[in-house]
This record gives sequence, structure tokens and C-alpha cells, in this order.
Amino acid sequence: MKPSQWIDATDRLKLEAAAEALRIKTGAEVAVAIVANSCWNREIPWRIATGLASLTLVTMPLCAPQLAFGLLGLSTTVVFAAGFALGQIPRVQRNLQDSKTVSTRVHAHAQRIFSEAGLARATQKKGILFFVSLLEERTVVLADEGVALLDAAQKPWLHLSEKIGDGFRAGNPVPHLLAAIAECESLLAPRSDLPSNSKTKTNVSDAQNFSVLLLDTPER
Repeated sequence: MKPSQWIDATDRLKLEAAAEALRIKTGAEVAVAIVANSCWNREIPWRIATGLASLTLVTMPLCAPQLAFGLLGLSTTVVFAAGFALGQIPRVQRNLQDSKTVSTRVHAHAQRIFSEAGLARATQKKGILFFVSLLEERTVVLADEGVALLDAAQKPWLHLSEKIGDGFRAGNPVPHLLAAIAECESLLAPRSDLPSNSKTKTNVSDAQNFSVLLLDTPER
């Protein structure tokens, strides 16, 4: 499924309401980003193409010595083109990269989206990003330095990323995203400018600090 197929307009409203409630109580500004993939190595198509073409040049004369030189050249060219096209497939790209490299690239992609979504400019640096890279089946939760935990010893972001990942693996991510946002409310310190007896009502139409980014175009 494409990123845009995971969250519809109704789901977006639910997420906006939850994110706005969190912002009102804690000052944290949340964004959700779902991308098609994160790993892309421009060298892989060339490596596959040259490897297969070299193999063709070596093996074809041995298997068919009567083959004309021109036909050998044509066959090698076709194999090279096929190999290059194979290396352009995102799943092939992912499978030819080790787990550490995949993790590094996914995290770097999440950091870039964090900046592009405007979270780096969030008030008091209280931006939080829930980032999901579908092809790699990786989830990352990033929180800026201004996000204050009630318990500084806690390390909740890995737990929240696993919760969100479980939702995507189950094919029903929105309840898990809502649960992750709600859990943030219990983890984060309340806003210092919010009176303890405040009963500020959440208004979905005021949810201007929340965004859902659904990027269908594969990373290149």
C-alpha cells in the first residue's frame, strides 16, 4: 500500500484532535510522516548492471562459441539494461543493504522530514515526529530538546515506535498512532503557562500545529 492509502480524511481529523489536545496540555507539536521508502544507493544499479554484463561476456562465448560478435554485444547491452532496471527497484535496494545501513538511512530520512515539516521551528523546541518508512518496515520517533519528560530517566521513544510499528504490521495504524499521542500526554511535563485547573476545550479547527505527511514517491 502507498502511504496515502493508510490515512483517510476521517483518520486525519482524529489525529488532529489528539495532537491538538496534546499541544494544549504540554505545548508539544506533533507531526506524522509516512514515506514509501528511505534507502537509496545510486551505486547499486551500476553494480548489478556491470556484474551481470560481465558475467554475460564471460559465459556466453563458452556456452555458445558460434555466437556472432554483434549478437554477443547486443545480448550484453540488454542484460546491462535489465540489471540497471533491477537495481532501481526499492525492495532490491533494501535487500542489498545491511541492517545497520538501513537503520542509518531511515533515521537520516526522519531527521530531514523533521526539519522539512517545520518541527525544528516549533515553539520552545517541543516538536515530536512519528516517522514510518513502509518498505523498510521501520518506525522512528524523534523529539526535540525542548520536550521535557515527567521522568527524565524514562526512554519512551523506542517503546512508542514499536507501538506504532505494531499498528502498521497489523494493517490498522491509526488506533496505534492515537494511542502513541495519548501516551505522550502522560509522559510529558505540562505547559508551565497552563493553570493546573484549566479545562481548555480542544477545537479541531484550531489544530494548526499538526501535519500528516504522506509521501508516495519513492526516495531516490
